[in-house]
Amino acid sequence: MKKYEILEHTADLEIKAYGKDLKELFCNIAEGMFYSISPKTVKAKMIKPQKREKISISSSDREALLVDWLNELLYLYNISRQIYIDFKISKLTDTELEAEVLGVTPEEEEVLIKAATYHGLKIEKKDEVWQATVVFDI
Repeated sequence: MKKYEILEHTADLEIKAYGKDLKELFCNIAEGMFYSISPKTVKAKMIKPQKREKISISSSDREALLVDWLNELLYLYNISRQIYIDFKISKLTDTELEAEVLGVTPEEEEVLIKAATYHGLKIEKKDEVWQATVVFDI
C-alpha cells in the first residue's frame, strides 16, 4: 500500500494519504506534507535526526485533530526550520493526539505551505484502509 499521493489541484496542494489504522494515516499525511516541502530531505531518511519535539493536541473531532496536527507540524517547521521525518504517535483518539517527532535540517525547500485547510477535508475507511484527503494553502 502506498503511503500518500500528491493530487492535481488548480491553486493549492492536495494530498491523499493511506494507512492501516489512524496512527499510520496521520503519520503518512504528515510525511506527504514534508515531502512536498523538501523531497530530497524526506527521501534521504538515512539522515540522523537533529531535533526532537513532543506534541500534545486536543481538538473537537477527528477532522479538526488532523488539521491541527498538520498545522502544529508546520508551526514547528517554521520556527525551527526542521523537516520532520519520523513520527511516533503514542496516543490518538478522535479528539486527542500525543506524539514525538524527529526533525532534520532540510537540504532544500521547494514548496512553501502556509496551512492545512478544512476545504475538501475527508477521513474515511474504505476496504479496511483509512484514507484522508487534505488541501494545503500554498
